[in-house]
Amino acid sequence: MIQGLRLFFLLGYLLLQLNPKCLGQEIPTFENSREGLETMFQFILNASDSQQVALTESLTPLRSDYDSVFVPSSRKKVFKYHQRLMKMADIIIRPLRENQTEILLWEATTESLGVYQGEARFFPGAYTENVGIFLPKKTFYRMKFVEPGRKLGTAFDVFTYINGNWRVFHRPWAALGNR
Repeated sequence: MIQGLRLFFLLGYLLLQLNPKCLGQEIPTFENSREGLETMFQFILNASDSQQVALTESLTPLRSDYDSVFVPSSRKKVFKYHQRLMKMADIIIRPLRENQTEILLWEATTESLGVYQGEARFFPGAYTENVGIFLPKKTFYRMKFVEPGRKLGTAFDVFTYINGNWRVFHRPWAALGNR
């Protein structure tokens, strides 16, 4: 009887730890490269709604991921901001319009963001203005789902590969009250 109760409570606990939106969703892993990220966005274009939700949730940073991206003086603020943002917003990485079938992708390092050179010019200026929140030598990506031949679309940033996983940090500079 006691063993049965232990098993019952253990199973209940495990079910509470699982997010029901992600149950039964097969989400592939994507390699640590620009091509791997492009493959992930192509997957999103063809994925079901529930797969898009599950993939978005898999990109949500863990607390330890903030230590790998942000300088100590910014970590706590950015983490708290993201916790509030994710509770309030229903952010799902996917195109907002059905005909947004092309992907634009830009890559920048902490250093190129600091001087607004190369593809860093395609990132919001707030990244350059607040580059001091990031640790040096990090690589970040910004992307848009766009209609064929267009430049405006549904944008998401900033993606980075850390601790063996792709993560997305939505507008981290906003945590500082800037812009």
